[in-house]
Amino acid sequence: MKRFAFLFGAATFLIPGLALAENEGWDGGYGTKAERRSGFVGSAGLGLGVASVTGYPLALSKQNNPLYESSTGAAFGSSFSFWLGGALRDWFTFGLGLASFGASSGEMKARGGAFILHIEGFPLWSLGGHLRDISAYTELGAGGMSLEGGPEKAEGGLLSTLGFGLSYEAFRWGNFALGPTLASNYLYSDSMTAFGVFGGIRSSFYGGP
Repeated sequence: MKRFAFLFGAATFLIPGLALAENEGWDGGYGTKAERRSGFVGSAGLGLGVASVTGYPLALSKQNNPLYESSTGAAFGSSFSFWLGGALRDWFTFGLGLASFGASSGEMKARGGAFILHIEGFPLWSLGGHLRDISAYTELGAGGMSLEGGPEKAEGGLLSTLGFGLSYEAFRWGNFALGPTLASNYLYSDSMTAFGVFGGIRSSFYGGP
């Protein structure tokens, strides 16, 4: 998982640059006038899908003990993220924000949130047309989560979070963009793991051009 996350993040950074570098005489894009994205960026997304959360109480004597294990199994899941940042190029944006994660199955209910670093690239930018509005992104961060409904309340303590996905800005009105997303999230600590796959919608505002 960690190796995959590293490769995905590297691709997010490198693919746009490699695609643009194919153009003879490309100087790195400096001085190029923005066509889609520049300046301030604010974005919010909502997703629904399938998730699974397994955890234990924080007490060391109860961790990894089947008697105290709580699990949602395959459950209805939801995610929400909001971040603010900037667009360095039409094909690269980044920002800091907040994300939430939820899963529910019968009496089992999990809720959590995290601070995130959002990194996004538009790797097909150089191909033009609608392809320049397809993006790949990753979100890294840290947060917490609790799971209720089992033998005892399970808590994740400080969880690491990893998310990645695809987005398509299908509609644009001035500086606003709206479109579908497909994403997955993985959260983990010594006492809890959570995973989810979500389809949803995202709205973004760009300060320019």
